[in-house]
Amino acid sequence: NPPPEQYTLGTLYEAMVEAIAKYGWFEDGSYMYTLEQNTSGGIRPHIHLFLVTSTRPARIIDLLAKHFKIGKPSIDIKTYRKNLLWNEHIQYIIGDKKDEKMPNVAQDNIDKENASVPKFVGSII
Repeated sequence: NPPPEQYTLGTLYEAMVEAIAKYGWFEDGSYMYTLEQNTSGGIRPHIHLFLVTSTRPARIIDLLAKHFKIGKPSIDIKTYRKNLLWNEHIQYIIGDKKDEKMPNVAQDNIDKENASVPKFVGSII
């Protein structure tokens, strides 16, 4: 969740692609993410990431904050165990959200297409 003036949808996607190549905890089948920017408060490019890893959350925050050149408070990590909300997170990333968020999802999809950004990336197995 970087400051809105720091990234566009396209530059945030490029930075995320670089992060995936850089950090070993992004293994095939262990992550999914989507980029969004349309919110009820306006345009704010950000990432929703689902990552299955044994890496400590504090380490992930440290490395991603450094990589994206943002403050640590801009990264919010929630830890789930025993598949709690597993399918719900996957559905959220692929764009299946509450009805009131669907107009933003539709606009995000248009914006992603215009910026050559995929609707979502990765898979969880």
